[in-house]
Amino acid sequence: MTSSPQVLALMALMREIEKPAAIYQRAVRRAAQTLTDSPENEAAQARGNAALLVIEQAVRDWVAEHPAEERTLTADNFDEVAEWCGGRPAVSDHRVLLIGGTDDTGDARYGDTIRRDSDGDFTIARSASA
Repeated sequence: MTSSPQVLALMALMREIEKPAAIYQRAVRRAAQTLTDSPENEAAQARGNAALLVIEQAVRDWVAEHPAEERTLTADNFDEVAEWCGGRPAVSDHRVLLIGGTDDTGDARYGDTIRRDSDGDFTIARSASA
């Protein structure tokens, strides 16, 4: 099991939303046991909605605290970006950075933007001139 900062941050988020998630689940079960439009049903729905709002805010806060990172590949920062994303120069063209585990073709060229999301996954956004 890895203990990267992202994994640790996600684990902290999971602990933070554990209680409101349990409240939400209880509220859903309670609402299912009551008659629609009854005061008990409305109270259960209100509790469930309040718990969802707490979860939503926790996730929004987490996303704000752990924004995606991005770097634009240039000749000057090639080695730094390669180290950051675990990439390596292509054998055929040392201006091309090969990156494993991307949603794109896996190669970035000068001017391309490499993004790492909050899960640590990399994607490549092609520059307009590519």
